[in-house]
Amino acid sequence: METRISPRSRILKRTFRFNMIVGLLITAIATYFIITGHYDNIQAREAAETLMGWIAVGGLLYVAAFWYMCLFREQLFLKTKAE
Repeated sequence: METRISPRSRILKRTFRFNMIVGLLITAIATYFIITGHYDNIQAREAAETLMGWIAVGGLLYVAAFWYMCLFREQLFLKTKAE
């Protein structure tokens, strides 16, 4: 039996995967700034690294949410036909 993927499902999948890539890029950039940051004093360093840490965690949560939606897009967003 052949399984056909609807065009709408394909569009959702691409959109969700693009958002996952965006979240990973945000996390990678925040981590890069944490590792290579240059600060005037210890207070500036702590404030900046705390902010970047929260941004990195937020990026990972963003990726996890869109991964979940990509995985279950059929059940969450597309209506099924009763057979």
